[in-house]
Amino acid sequence: MSGLRFVKRAAKAGTPVVVVNRGATRGDDLATHTVHAGCSEFLTDLADRRAGAARA
Repeated sequence: MSGLRFVKRAAKAGTPVVVVNRGATRGDDLATHTVHAGCSEFLTDLADRRAGAARA
């Protein structure tokens, strides 16, 4: 079940879930947010934005 079991457990507990994947996943319906992008690109962009905000 890959990571679906983690998504199910988090959703059941009321924990926000963000799915980052290039395409649809079986956990999308349970996710709070979905991002259709590659993980490396998304995480690099997120880190760059956070670093820029910290400098401001």
